[in-house]
Amino acid sequence: MWDELLYEYETEAQKWMKHESEIRQRDRERELEDKKRAVQEDISRIEARVRQRRDSERQAIAEERRRSVEKAME
Repeated sequence: MWDELLYEYETEAQKWMKHESEIRQRDRERELEDKKRAVQEDISRIEARVRQRRDSERQAIAEERRRSVEKAME
């Protein structure tokens, strides 16, 4: 009787430990995904700023060229 009770207790304890381990693993995976998503969002924001800066520089260069052409035509 005690052997059966002890065996049942150990079996339940192993199931619980496995369950807890799976939960910790899922939490770690979720945490990694969250970090990955945050990094990707940061990269996207940086790329957008770089594109915006390049567009502004291109517009400034085009405007300067336009002014130079107008000045040369005078």
